[in-house]
Amino acid sequence: MAVVVGCSEYHNVKNADGNRKFDDMPEAVDEAQFMIEQLKGFNYEVLSLINPSRIEMNELFDKKLKGIIKAGIKAKERTLVHFYYTGHGKMKEQTIAVLNEEDQKKSHFPIERKMRTFALFEYTCVYALLDCCREPFSKEENAPITKVVSRPN
Repeated sequence: MAVVVGCSEYHNVKNADGNRKFDDMPEAVDEAQFMIEQLKGFNYEVLSLINPSRIEMNELFDKKLKGIIKAGIKAKERTLVHFYYTGHGKMKEQTIAVLNEEDQKKSHFPIERKMRTFALFEYTCVYALLDCCREPFSKEENAPITKVVSRPN
Protein backbone atom coordinates (compact mmCIF):
# COMPACT_ATOMS: atom_id res chain seq x y z
CA MET A 1 0.00 0.00 0.00
CA ALA A 2 1.09 3.59 -0.49
CA VAL A 3 0.36 6.96 1.05
CA VAL A 4 1.05 10.18 -0.86
CA VAL A 5 0.66 13.69 0.58
CA GLY A 6 1.33 16.85 -1.42
CA CYS A 7 1.21 20.34 0.11
CA SER A 8 1.53 23.29 -2.24
CA GLU A 9 -0.57 26.08 -0.65
CA TYR A 10 0.69 28.06 2.32
CA HIS A 11 -1.22 31.38 2.24
CA ASN A 12 -2.62 30.82 5.77
CA VAL A 13 0.76 30.20 7.46
CA LYS A 14 1.94 33.55 8.84
CA ASN A 15 4.83 34.95 10.85
CA ALA A 16 4.15 36.80 14.11
CA ASP A 17 4.07 40.06 12.10
CA GLY A 18 1.27 38.73 9.87
CA ASN A 19 3.39 38.22 6.74
CA ARG A 20 3.40 34.91 4.88
CA LYS A 21 5.90 32.49 6.33
CA PHE A 22 6.20 30.23 3.26
CA ASP A 23 5.87 30.64 -0.48
CA ASP A 24 3.43 28.36 -2.28
CA MET A 25 4.96 25.31 -3.95
CA PRO A 26 2.83 24.50 -7.02
CA GLU A 27 5.30 21.82 -8.09
CA ALA A 28 4.42 19.78 -4.98
CA VAL A 29 1.01 18.86 -6.42
CA ASP A 30 2.62 17.81 -9.72
CA GLU A 31 5.17 15.70 -7.83
CA ALA A 32 2.46 14.06 -5.72
CA GLN A 33 0.30 13.31 -8.79
CA PHE A 34 3.31 11.82 -10.57
CA MET A 35 4.07 9.59 -7.58
CA ILE A 36 0.41 8.48 -7.37
CA GLU A 37 0.43 7.50 -11.05
CA GLN A 38 3.71 5.62 -10.71
CA LEU A 39 2.59 3.68 -7.63
CA LYS A 40 -0.77 2.79 -9.20
CA GLY A 41 1.19 1.57 -12.24
CA PHE A 42 2.83 -0.95 -9.90
CA ASN A 43 -0.63 -1.98 -8.62
CA TYR A 44 -0.35 -0.25 -5.25
CA GLU A 45 -3.47 0.77 -3.37
CA VAL A 46 -2.83 4.51 -2.91
CA LEU A 47 -4.26 6.74 -0.20
CA SER A 48 -3.59 10.37 -1.09
CA LEU A 49 -4.20 13.91 0.11
CA ILE A 50 -3.50 17.15 -1.71
CA ASN A 51 -3.29 20.31 0.43
CA PRO A 52 -4.83 18.58 3.44
CA SER A 53 -6.07 20.13 6.65
CA ARG A 54 -4.89 18.88 10.04
CA ILE A 55 -8.23 17.07 10.43
CA GLU A 56 -7.74 15.26 7.10
CA MET A 57 -4.18 14.25 8.05
CA ASN A 58 -5.36 12.87 11.39
CA GLU A 59 -8.13 10.95 9.62
CA LEU A 60 -5.67 9.49 7.11
CA PHE A 61 -3.07 8.41 9.67
CA ASP A 62 -5.05 7.66 12.81
CA LYS A 63 -8.02 5.97 11.19
CA LYS A 64 -7.45 4.79 7.62
CA LEU A 65 -3.77 3.79 7.65
CA LYS A 66 -3.83 2.53 11.23
CA GLY A 67 -6.94 0.44 10.40
CA ILE A 68 -5.23 -1.15 7.39
CA ILE A 69 -2.12 -1.96 9.42
CA LYS A 70 -4.12 -3.41 12.32
CA ALA A 71 -6.12 -5.59 9.90
CA GLY A 72 -2.83 -6.94 8.54
CA ILE A 73 -1.60 -7.68 12.06
CA LYS A 74 -4.84 -9.50 12.89
CA ALA A 75 -4.52 -11.60 9.73
CA LYS A 76 -0.78 -12.09 10.42
CA GLU A 77 -0.02 -10.58 7.01
CA ARG A 78 2.86 -8.26 6.32
CA THR A 79 2.03 -4.67 5.41
CA LEU A 80 4.53 -2.65 3.40
CA VAL A 81 3.76 1.07 3.42
CA HIS A 82 5.41 3.30 0.85
CA PHE A 83 5.02 6.87 2.07
CA TYR A 84 5.77 10.04 0.11
CA TYR A 85 5.42 13.64 1.35
CA THR A 86 6.19 16.70 -0.73
CA GLY A 87 5.89 20.25 0.60
CA HIS A 88 7.48 22.49 3.21
CA GLY A 89 8.97 20.93 6.33
CA LYS A 90 10.35 21.97 9.68
CA MET A 91 12.81 20.23 11.95
CA LYS A 92 13.03 19.80 15.70
CA GLU A 93 14.46 16.38 16.48
CA GLN A 94 12.18 14.93 13.77
CA THR A 95 10.61 16.14 10.53
CA ILE A 96 7.39 18.13 10.80
CA ALA A 97 5.16 18.59 7.73
CA VAL A 98 3.85 22.15 7.33
CA LEU A 99 0.13 22.36 6.53
CA ASN A 100 -1.83 25.41 5.32
CA GLU A 101 -3.48 26.18 8.69
CA GLU A 102 -3.81 29.60 10.34
CA ASP A 103 -3.20 28.15 13.81
CA GLN A 104 0.55 27.52 14.00
CA LYS A 105 0.10 24.45 16.21
CA LYS A 106 -2.28 22.91 13.66
CA SER A 107 0.07 23.74 10.78
CA HIS A 108 2.83 21.55 12.26
CA PHE A 109 2.10 17.86 11.65
CA PRO A 110 4.53 15.28 13.17
CA ILE A 111 4.96 13.27 9.98
CA GLU A 112 8.18 11.48 10.91
CA ARG A 113 6.90 10.51 14.35
CA LYS A 114 3.77 8.99 12.77
CA MET A 115 5.83 6.96 10.30
CA ARG A 116 8.27 5.75 12.97
CA THR A 117 5.35 4.67 15.17
CA PHE A 118 3.78 2.64 12.35
CA ALA A 119 7.14 1.03 11.61
CA LEU A 120 7.11 -0.42 15.13
CA PHE A 121 3.89 -2.35 14.57
CA GLU A 122 4.30 -6.09 14.14
CA TYR A 123 4.25 -7.32 10.50
CA THR A 124 4.73 -3.73 9.27
CA CYS A 125 7.51 -2.12 7.24
CA VAL A 126 7.48 1.58 6.35
CA TYR A 127 9.50 3.14 3.55
CA ALA A 128 9.24 6.94 3.79
CA LEU A 129 10.45 9.55 1.33
CA LEU A 130 10.16 13.06 2.74
CA ASP A 131 10.69 15.47 -0.17
CA CYS A 132 10.96 18.64 1.90
CA CYS A 133 13.42 21.01 3.45
CA ARG A 134 13.78 20.73 7.20
CA GLU A 135 13.97 24.34 8.36
CA PRO A 136 14.83 24.57 12.06
CA PHE A 137 12.26 26.08 14.42
CA SER A 138 12.94 29.67 15.41
CA LYS A 139 13.06 30.69 19.07
CA GLU A 140 9.69 32.49 18.90
CA GLU A 141 7.90 29.46 17.51
CA ASN A 142 6.14 27.17 19.92
CA ALA A 143 7.54 23.93 18.48
CA PRO A 144 5.54 20.76 18.97
CA ILE A 145 7.06 18.33 21.41
CA THR A 146 8.14 15.10 19.81
CA LYS A 147 7.59 11.91 21.74
CA VAL A 148 9.84 8.91 21.95
CA VAL A 149 8.10 6.11 20.10
CA SER A 150 7.79 2.63 21.53
CA ARG A 151 6.21 -0.55 20.25
CA PRO A 152 2.40 -0.14 20.33
CA ASN A 153 0.22 -2.76 22.00
